[in-house]
Amino acid sequence: MADELEYHVTFPTKFSNVGSPRSCEAAAACAEVELTEGGLEKEPVVFLLGWYNADDKELAKYSAIYMSEGYVTIRYVLPGEYLFEGKLGGVHSVAEKVLEAFFDLGLEENPIFFHLFSNGGTYIYRAVTEILNGRDPGQFAALKIGGVIFDSAPCRPTFLSGFRALSLFSPSSASRSWPVSYVMTAPYWAWLLLKHIVLPSYWEANRLMDSFLTAIASDKMECPQLFIYSKKDCIASCADIQEIVRQRREQGIEVREAYWEDTDHLQHLANHHDEYVDACLDLILAGLDHLELGNE
Repeated sequence: MADELEYHVTFPTKFSNVGSPRSCEAAAACAEVELTEGGLEKEPVVFLLGWYNADDKELAKYSAIYMSEGYVTIRYVLPGEYLFEGKLGGVHSVAEKVLEAFFDLGLEENPIFFHLFSNGGTYIYRAVTEILNGRDPGQFAALKIGGVIFDSAPCRPTFLSGFRALSLFSPSSASRSWPVSYVMTAPYWAWLLLKHIVLPSYWEANRLMDSFLTAIASDKMECPQLFIYSKKDCIASCADIQEIVRQRREQGIEVREAYWEDTDHLQHLANHHDEYVDACLDLILAGLDHLELGNE
């Protein structure tokens, strides 16, 4: 299902291929980029995994945070059919392509960070961490994962949260009110609900959804994590996120929080720009310290 992973990679401005879109097949040229020699002296790489139906121009606003620091950024958005058409089992293949991208780009020795947005990004991360911490991670075991940022995630995968996400991020939803969005998407949801009930192929997807929050709370990744969330968010429950934060800390993981009372789902950067940027960049620094300590 993931024969080709279409993503955008941006190298620091000292490189000539800034901002050029790449796929796995076209990435070989990037491997020729000359990076600084020597362990953690290499530039951090931030892989941004976008929300459902994210526009790359919107996602680029987030990568600009890291570009301004001279970091390498990669942007990818999981196609909607993985989230809403029972294809979650195929996310594992996408996750493998995400990890292969570091090797395709010649970045396998750089410090790596993941910035996840809503469940669209977090579903991929769940598969990524299962691969990295599985019985046979293969070449991926050499990757240096410095930290993970969860923005408006994880969200409990229920029919209602999915309904809200689909209504909010459908292409024409920007010009509609919430009630109108619900009405406009109702036929699709009736069809989707029927497929979930009738077709056995959806059972595996339902199993993955049921264990989603538990998997994030028991993640075997030991690097620092940042959770960005809000009490007002009607898709990502702050109570669920706070419970995950509690469990992660009990496991000895360094967990940071950026919490607000007043911001909607994925609107934290727009409403709290400076604090948001500081929280993200501080997480990168904490992750670099974590990797340095691990090398001692």
